[in-house]
Amino acid sequence: MGKQYFLFRGIDCEQSVSIREQTTTQQRAYVREAPDVKMIHGGLIYDGVDSVLGTCLILEAVSVGVVEDWLCASPFFKAGLFAQTSLERWAWTYGR
Repeated sequence: MGKQYFLFRGIDCEQSVSIREQTTTQQRAYVREAPDVKMIHGGLIYDGVDSVLGTCLILEAVSVGVVEDWLCASPFFKAGLFAQTSLERWAWTYGR
């Protein structure tokens, strides 16, 4: 099977502001150098009062295992940014 798409959602832990401040530069470099996982879209999720709630990513890779390994090795994961995560295969059927 060829490349597949995956939807990742991470809800931040209570210490997220300091973790993001300390690791965002490393995370961005990590994303740019990833040979096996390509981030198609990525950004912050906000709550009802415009505070950062977490992260949403659309990723491209050959398997869920490759994505899981990539996520676990990322600076955000290693620093413990997320209190809750989900990862699902996603079928891109409409849009750009």
